[in-house]
Amino acid sequence: MKVTSDGILNTAIDMKNKKNIHEESSKSHKQKVKSDSVEIRSRLALRLTTIQNELKNLQSSLTKNQIIKEGINQLEEDFTNGKNNIKRILDQIKFEDRNVLNDFLGRNINYEKITSGNERVGKLIEKDITELKGLQIEIENIVASNLADDNINNTISKIENSLLKVDFSTISNISRLKPDLVMGLIS
Repeated sequence: MKVTSDGILNTAIDMKNKKNIHEESSKSHKQKVKSDSVEIRSRLALRLTTIQNELKNLQSSLTKNQIIKEGINQLEEDFTNGKNNIKRILDQIKFEDRNVLNDFLGRNINYEKITSGNERVGKLIEKDITELKGLQIEIENIVASNLADDNINNTISKIENSLLKVDFSTISNISRLKPDLVMGLIS
């Protein structure tokens, strides 16, 4: 085997070209990872804004449905005590200055309407609670993902404060998962 200066020079050039290609590929991969994480954070921030709106609507719906449920319970009690206060109860039960019980049950109240209304409002409350659980779990997953930056963390704090306003003593089975426990399960 003959070793020449041209051969050594060509081998060195080949090695340098391979090194440059590898470095460019590595830089490109790092830039792609960085842009992907920025895109993910952007999507998270957008989703959290949507969650805030959904949470506000859910809390409003849940409160309204709980007020209706309480009014129906009052009507049931009034029916067993002689039906003396039906009009007063219908006029008194309001949410955001609307007669929600009257809107929900309509006029000409009878025991069948009260019974079916009680079942309907129970299902609406269950639906609201299920959706609330789903949002809470989604938030816990976002927190556990460690992809949150300062803006996302601020939004999460606002959402958590909103969730603190929910009376968990009257709403059973809301998720009590903690982000560190979720991360432990994932890893």
